[in-house]
Amino acid sequence: MLRYLHRLYTASITRQLMLGIAAVHALLMTVFVFDLVGRERAFLTAQSEAQALSLASTLAANGTSWVLANDIVGMEEVITAQAHYPGVRYAMFVDLDNKVLAYTDRSVIGQYLADAVSHTLLEAAPAPHLLVNQTEFNDAAAPVFSNDVHIGWARVGLSRGEIAANLQQVTRDGLLYTVIAIVIGSLFAWLMARGLGRGIRGLAEQAERVRQGERSVDFTCQRNDEIGRLAEVFGRMVTTVAEHEQAIVKNHALLRSILNTSPDLIFFKDSRGVYLGCNNAFAEFVGRSEAEIVGKTDFELFAAEVAEFFHDNDRKMLELGERRSNEEWLTYPDGRRILVDTLKTPYYGPQDTALGVLGISRDITARYQADEQMRYTQKMLENAQRIARIGSWDLDLVTNRLRWTPEVYHIFELDPAEVTPSYDGFLAAIHPEDRDMVDQAYRDSLHTRRAYKLEHRLQMKDGRIKYVEEQGETTYDTFGKPVHSYGTVQDITERHLTHAQLQEKQQHLDRLAHYDSLTGLPNRVLFRDRLEQSLLKARRRREQLAVLFIDLDEFKQINDSLGHAVGDLVLQQVARRFLTVVREEDSVARLGGDEFTVILESVQSVESVSQIAQKLIHVTQEPLHIDTRELYITTSIGISLYPGDGQDAETLLRNADTAMFKAKEQGRNAFHFYTEDMTEKAYDRILMETNLRNALRNEEFVLYYQPKLSLRTRRVVGMEALIRWQLPEGGMLSPGRFIPVAEESGLIISLGIWVLREAFAQARIWHEQNLLSGRVAVNLSGKQLYQRDLVEVIRSVLAETRCDPAWIELEVTEGFVMKNPEQSIELLGELRTMGFELSIDDFGTGYSSLAYLKQLPISKLKIDQSFVRDIPHDGDDVAIARAVIALGRSLELTTIAEGVETVEQRDFMLAEGCDEMQGFLFSHPLPKDRATKFLATHKP
Repeated sequence: MLRYLHRLYTASITRQLMLGIAAVHALLMTVFVFDLVGRERAFLTAQSEAQALSLASTLAANGTSWVLANDIVGMEEVITAQAHYPGVRYAMFVDLDNKVLAYTDRSVIGQYLADAVSHTLLEAAPAPHLLVNQTEFNDAAAPVFSNDVHIGWARVGLSRGEIAANLQQVTRDGLLYTVIAIVIGSLFAWLMARGLGRGIRGLAEQAERVRQGERSVDFTCQRNDEIGRLAEVFGRMVTTVAEHEQAIVKNHALLRSILNTSPDLIFFKDSRGVYLGCNNAFAEFVGRSEAEIVGKTDFELFAAEVAEFFHDNDRKMLELGERRSNEEWLTYPDGRRILVDTLKTPYYGPQDTALGVLGISRDITARYQADEQMRYTQKMLENAQRIARIGSWDLDLVTNRLRWTPEVYHIFELDPAEVTPSYDGFLAAIHPEDRDMVDQAYRDSLHTRRAYKLEHRLQMKDGRIKYVEEQGETTYDTFGKPVHSYGTVQDITERHLTHAQLQEKQQHLDRLAHYDSLTGLPNRVLFRDRLEQSLLKARRRREQLAVLFIDLDEFKQINDSLGHAVGDLVLQQVARRFLTVVREEDSVARLGGDEFTVILESVQSVESVSQIAQKLIHVTQEPLHIDTRELYITTSIGISLYPGDGQDAETLLRNADTAMFKAKEQGRNAFHFYTEDMTEKAYDRILMETNLRNALRNEEFVLYYQPKLSLRTRRVVGMEALIRWQLPEGGMLSPGRFIPVAEESGLIISLGIWVLREAFAQARIWHEQNLLSGRVAVNLSGKQLYQRDLVEVIRSVLAETRCDPAWIELEVTEGFVMKNPEQSIELLGELRTMGFELSIDDFGTGYSSLAYLKQLPISKLKIDQSFVRDIPHDGDDVAIARAVIALGRSLELTTIAEGVETVEQRDFMLAEGCDEMQGFLFSHPLPKDRATKFLATHKP
C-alpha cells in the first residue's frame, strides 16, 4: 500500500506540488489555531481569576461592619446584592473557625465547613487568594478586617461557563480558516504545476532526439525561470558532447597512430577470446592485416598448441582478476625468433565486469642477450672473488638497503635464505672486541670523506675466529650528503695464521737467544739487558736495587753421581721455587750451570733484601723429589746493592759474585752482603725473626702486670698487661728488642691474639676473686688496628675467655691512630660500642690533630714517659705535661702519667691535676702470681 502511494505521489509534479503546499498550509494553520486558542484561554482564565478575587474583596469590604456586629440580616443583604452578579453561584461570610455566618443558601448558616478546600482557610494568611481554580469554576476568598484585626472571611463562587463557550467558537473559526487556506493553496499549486509540466515535457522530447543521435536540436525556450535556464544548459551540454565526440574521433586516430608506431605487439580481445583490435606490429607477427584478425580467436590464427596456451592463460587471468606476465619465444612467419615479455591485464566495464583482455608483448631479445653476458661476467667475478676470498658489498644510505655478494655470505658463514643483509647484522658477526673499532672506522670515513682500510676479526657461531681485511668508501651528492657506500671484505685468515706462525717462530728464535732452554728463565744476555733497564729506572727514581748471585752448593756431585738428566731436573725444580719467592716486578735468570741471578727493584731496606735471600735459601733446602729419589741441596747467595756497591751492571754482578764466594767460605747455605756490617745486621734480623717464630710455637712469652694508681686516693685503679720473652737459655728479653721485628714480619698479629687471650682470661679471674675493681689495660699494635677482622677476633676471644668488655681497657698508640684517623674513628667506635674503655698511649709523640682527637671515642690520655722522665727539671717537658693535662681536662678525659719514678714527678703530676700514674715509684711490672698477691695486699 505504501509503495503504491509513493509511486502515485512521485509520478506527477502536479500532485507533488498540490500535496506539498496543502500539507504546509494545514500545518501552519493548525499551529496558528492552537496558539490562538491557547492565548485566548490564558486571557479569559486570568480575567476570570481577577474577577473572582475582585468580587470576594468587594464582598469583604462591604460586609465588614455586619460581620463585626454579627448581623446576619445585614450580611445577607450584602450577599444578595453580590449574588445578582453574572456567573456567581454562591457568596458567604465565615468566621476564623470556618463557621458560616451568612450564605446565599440560608440552610447552612451556623454550620462549620469541613471540606478540604474550606479547611485550608484555617491556616491561610489573611490575604485575597483562590481556593479553587478550575476550568469551569473559581472559588475566591478575601479576609475581613476590622481596625487591622482579621475577624473572618468572605467567599465567592464564580462560574466560568462563558469562557468555555468563547473557546469553542474560536476553535471552530480556526478550523474553517484552515480548510479555506488548504483549498486556495492546492488551486495555486495546480496552476504552478501545469506551467512547469509543459516546459519539462518539452525538454524531455528534445533530450530524446539527442539520445537518438541528433546533435542539431534547438533547446531554446521562451521562459526566464529555472526551466528556461535548464534548457539553455542542455543546449550547451549537447554542443560540448558533440565537440567531445569529434575529439574522441581524433584521439582514436592518434591512438591508432601511436599503437602502430610502437614496436611492441599490442592487442585486445573480449571475454570470449575474440580479437577486437591490434596494432601493426602484432598484425605483422601474425602475418595478417588488422581487418583479418578482428573477429577471430587464437585457434583461428595460431597452431592448436600455441592457441591452447594463450586461451588457458587468458582464462586464468580473467578468473583471478589479476594481470599476468610471462616470457616466451615467438616465431615470425619468416622463421625469425624473438623473446618477448608479455603483459596481459583485464579491462573492466560498469560494476567491475571484465570485458576482455589487453595484451602487450615487448621484444626483450637484446636485453636477454645483455643479461646473459652480465650473468656470465657476474659469474666470472664471483669465481674470482671466491678464489681470492673477497666479497663485495654496497649500502644505499637513502633507503638503508645493504647488498652482499655470495662470497660475503661464504666468508661470514651465513645462509642467504635465512639472513637479510643489514648493517646491524654485519656488526653482530664481528668479534665483540673489534666491533666498536669497525663501527668507528666507518663513521669516521663518512665524516672525513676518506676511504678506510682495516683488519679485524669475525666471531663464527661455533666459536672459531676468522681474520678479514675490510676497505670501503662513500659517494656524496651535490649537497655533500652521503648517498652510497661500497667496499670489499677479504678473508685473510690463512695469511694471518701464516704471519702468526712466522711471528711465533721469530719469538721462538728470540726465546732461544734470550731464555735458558732448560729452565725457561732469562739467560745471561737478557739478564744483562734487564739489569741495565733496572739501573736506569733506579737512577731516575733514586731508588735502591739489589743483585743476588746464587750458586747451588755441591751441585757437581749430583751430576757426577746421578747423571746430568737428574741434574737438569734439579735445576728446573729449583728455578720454579725461586720464582715463587720474588715479586712480579723482580727478575730471576740462569747464567749457566748451577748459577742463578736475581734483580730486586725498589729495595726499601737491607732487611727486606735479607728476607728474600733467606726465603731463597729456605725453598732450596726443602726436599727435591726426582723420580723415586728424595734429594737435598743448599745454596749460597751473594748480594750487592746499588748505588753503594756499584754504579753499573758489571760492577754489581762482580761484587755479588764476590759476596757469594764469601758465603761459601763461611760454610755455605747462607747469604752474604758485599759489605760486612750489612751482613751481620741482616743476619741478626733474620735470626730474630726465626727465633720469634719458634718462641710463638714453643709458648715462650709471658705477661707481666704493672699497677696503675690514683694520684688523689693512692689506690690501685687498674693493671696494664706487658709482654716479656722468657728465653730458653735463661734471661728475659724486653719488648723493645723483639716488637719491631714482630711488626715488620707480621708476627705481631699472632702475638697480639695470644696477649688478648691471656689478659682477658686473667682479668676474668681477678674480677671473679674480687681482687680488682678497675680494668686490665691491653696494648693493640698498629698492625692489629689495620687487621680487617680485628673486631671479629676480639669477639671470639671474649667468648672463649668468658670475659666482660667492662673489665678491659684497650690502649692504642697515637702514631698509628693518626696514620688513618677516619678508619681509626670508625674502628674505635665499634670497640667502644662493645663496652671497652679506650685510651691513647704515648700521647704527645704522634702529632695528633685536635679536630680528630675530639672525635675519637676515647676516655684516657697517657702522657708518654719521655715527657715525664726529666720533670720537674726540664722546662720543655714541664710545659708539655701541663698542656696534655689541660687538654685532657678540657676534653673531659682521664690523664695518666707513665714512667713516674720519683716523688718529685708524682707531686708535680698531682699538683697539675693529673688523674692517674704508673711507674717504678709505685711498682715494677710483676708476673701473674706476684701481681695477684699485690692485688690481694692492696685490696680496697
